[in-house]
Amino acid sequence: MKKFYIFALSNIQKQMEFIRYGSLKPQKHKINDSFHSAPAELGIYAFPRGYVEQFLLGGVGSGSIENGRYRFLRDESGLKISAYLDDVFDYYNKTFKEPFKSLARKKNIKFGHLYPYIIDEDGNLDLVEYFYEDRIEKLRKQGNKFNYIYETKPVRFNYNGNIWHHFETYGDKVIVKPAYIIKKSRYGNWILTDMKTFEKALKSYENRMRYDFRLGNGSRMPLDRFAKDEFEVFIEHV
Repeated sequence: MKKFYIFALSNIQKQMEFIRYGSLKPQKHKINDSFHSAPAELGIYAFPRGYVEQFLLGGVGSGSIENGRYRFLRDESGLKISAYLDDVFDYYNKTFKEPFKSLARKKNIKFGHLYPYIIDEDGNLDLVEYFYEDRIEKLRKQGNKFNYIYETKPVRFNYNGNIWHHFETYGDKVIVKPAYIIKKSRYGNWILTDMKTFEKALKSYENRMRYDFRLGNGSRMPLDRFAKDEFEVFIEHV
């Protein structure tokens, strides 16, 4: 007679899902006194699924463009492509010209998501999108060749270890008591806790925030109407 074993699934903790662009390999960060400064020199930024701030999600972190949400457009041999704007884009029909049309199809790049690679005077990435006709025209008149970058899909991953976050307090209300804090960062209001503490703090923070910003009918404001900077997390090792 066969024996059947029943395992208590309640004891198996489901791992939380996070989202980021770029590699899951720890990246080196410079630490400063800004809110978003990394709490440790090595690690990655991410957001819990359902709590993503798109503006911050695309940060490149380590300073390399290809550690973030963008990749250089490269040919079959892996070399960066350099070309004139009019050789790449058909602005009138909102599509690409060959051979870039075939390359874009192969890499699943949609029109409007491929940009000439430009760094502004402050050293920041400057995305010149196709519908900025005046800026496109200025670039065209320069007669220069450009490298090109395109947006990639975010990486989703599960994680259940210790995690840095910003949920120690909400206003003057304590959410995470000192006994549950493993470590505090020098800058940025980060605290390091285990995942169980983080999940409870996340829900508590969300509930308090949505309650404080109720709609006219008394219902809680949907989360997608909030800036979610505070929901960023930092993970030292995945």
